[in-house]
Amino acid sequence: MKDTMAQHAASKTTNHGSPTSLLGSALSLVALVLAVFAAAVLIIVPMATGSQTYSVLTNSMRPHLPPGTLLISRPAAFGDLSVGDVITYQLESGQADVITHRIVSTSADQQGNTLLITQGDNNSLPDEEPVREVQVRGKLFYAVPYAGFLANWLGNQDRGLGAQIAALALIGYGGWNVVGGILTRRRKSSKPAEAAGEQILAENEAMANPDVAAEAAVSLGHSWPELETPPVVRSTRTVHSIDGPRPRGRSRHERVSR
Repeated sequence: MKDTMAQHAASKTTNHGSPTSLLGSALSLVALVLAVFAAAVLIIVPMATGSQTYSVLTNSMRPHLPPGTLLISRPAAFGDLSVGDVITYQLESGQADVITHRIVSTSADQQGNTLLITQGDNNSLPDEEPVREVQVRGKLFYAVPYAGFLANWLGNQDRGLGAQIAALALIGYGGWNVVGGILTRRRKSSKPAEAAGEQILAENEAMANPDVAAEAAVSLGHSWPELETPPVVRSTRTVHSIDGPRPRGRSRHERVSR
């Protein structure tokens, strides 16, 4: 019975967290989710699919792909490309400079090889030179707005390493906030629960054994009402003298304590 009452008091105390602690835990959880999402979008998925990342520098693909957009372009079979696809291709085969434009039509050279005609969404005319198979670097997989600014700041050589460090830092920060918030909340909630349980156990002990009431009060840090000494029960018995009847209205009593 004592343990049940203590557990009930502890549960009443721990089931209700303060609004501040709940808000902090919620924000930490949101930060962790965002960090994991950013790491997945910018690092994990591109690495798993063999994709390459590129940053949009010009206005040729506005409004869908404005400057500062980070493009994730994954390899695609040349024969699977069709009109409407957005591709990233080299200006010249084997060169580092690339362009990301949309396929607007196809043609063929004198040898019958397929050529791709591309054009920027914000351009009024198609690109001057058709695109050959050896120039294609990949097909647009997805794009992340504004992430290209960070990639440009890191530079091409440091982009991968910088993105990995940033993602790991975000995940670590979010995880630290979540774990720290949970531990802080548990510490705060366990103290009132322990105090409540100790008080109820002490009260029960005092009811069962009055001799420990004062000691329990001191251990809990507050005064305990003084226990009254149980009254002594007395009885009255009339003793008559052997000398004979006593005068009416007068008697002698002897009080005897049990």
